[in-house]
Amino acid sequence: MYAGRTSELGPVAQVLNRPRAPYTAGLLASLPQDGVRRRRRLPALPGTPPTPGAPPPGCAFAPRCPLAVDVCRTEEPEPRTVDGRLVACHRAEQVPADTATLFGEGRPA
Repeated sequence: MYAGRTSELGPVAQVLNRPRAPYTAGLLASLPQDGVRRRRRLPALPGTPPTPGAPPPGCAFAPRCPLAVDVCRTEEPEPRTVDGRLVACHRAEQVPADTATLFGEGRPA
């Protein structure tokens, strides 16, 4: 969920192994990996969350999403089935398999 809206809903293994919502991908990319020492900071989602009760028009995550295009900023995405789960994202098919690449590889510590 992001800003009170469902972004992705499906079997846990599918969502964790191949997220289709950019917000889900960003959350997963920001998790530390067990047993891995990082020389860089974990990626952070850019921008700030919307004001509660006053989401922006269109997709609430669009102002922070690296995949956002004009339709994302004007039309709220309806949940639809993508790879066996419900995803509320106009660009679900463009979310890369490597979630770290979506929000950058991290910044120097």
